[in-house]
Amino acid sequence: RDVTGVQTCALPISIAAWIVVAACLRLPRTGTGGRLDVPGAVTLAGAATCLLLVCQWGGQRYPWLSAPVLALAAAGLVLAAAFGYRQTHSSAPFFPLRLLRHRTLRVVSVLQLATGCGMAAATIYVTLDLELVRHIAAASVGVLLLPMAAGLALGAAGGSLILARARSVRPSILASTALCALALGGLALTSAATPLGVLLTLLLVLGLGVGFGIGNEMILVQNSVERRDLGTATTGVRFTETLGASVAAAAFATLFTAGTAHGHLGPGPVMGTLNLIFALGAGLLAVATVIGTRLPRDQMTKTPGSQLGHTEQPV
Repeated sequence: RDVTGVQTCALPISIAAWIVVAACLRLPRTGTGGRLDVPGAVTLAGAATCLLLVCQWGGQRYPWLSAPVLALAAAGLVLAAAFGYRQTHSSAPFFPLRLLRHRTLRVVSVLQLATGCGMAAATIYVTLDLELVRHIAAASVGVLLLPMAAGLALGAAGGSLILARARSVRPSILASTALCALALGGLALTSAATPLGVLLTLLLVLGLGVGFGIGNEMILVQNSVERRDLGTATTGVRFTETLGASVAAAAFATLFTAGTAHGHLGPGPVMGTLNLIFALGAGLLAVATVIGTRLPRDQMTKTPGSQLGHTEQPV
């Protein structure tokens, strides 16, 4: 009921935002339009759906080696192969594979995939820690998440200052993934006896990390590709991040179900499973930090969107 109420409250705000954008946003027309690659979109959506269902159903609804899970995995591979074939033979591909020749786009896509996977551990399971281990009422959990929200706001402001001083988003990206990895690593070491102040401090650090990274990867991508590829590159990176978060959320849910003996939600089993999930998230974000060091050191920027004419040479 609480979730439905939140969604209902968010609906008029979303409608108002859509009206403002539709009425006020004026973008230059840069082309005459083109055909929509429907087969490419369908095969990509089908492959992603099969992958998510394998992660969601495997080990829960069906055994991992059961016929439905294996069939979904095989169908996903076939659809992924069909998508790749379509993109190499279509005159107007859904995602031109030539974009993968851009170093920045490749690195940012992998970075967003790892970050999406790692952050799934934080956004979902921190609240379970508060409710199931510390027995805090659901109505009070939102208040205890305020340090993370405050950290996010401070991190976003700090990231803007770094961007203005360094003229590059690379330091903010590295700070973001490193702080998130540190916070999740700390959460992996907590227990039911950990003082609440320590937990809130870790949530503050987590919020700072998220704030430092808001939008910076997208700035890099938009400044590295040609104007004609802005939409495709932007949505491609966002799709990668969302897919990583969705797959990780499904995988962590399977791990949580197995670790809590399918419904025995005692503090001991729950805390042990959450520690493992937080540790996996920290590891993924540590990997993302290492990947972030592969970003070009000399990729400079002014303000978001100010260098959309700049293009990076393919490598």
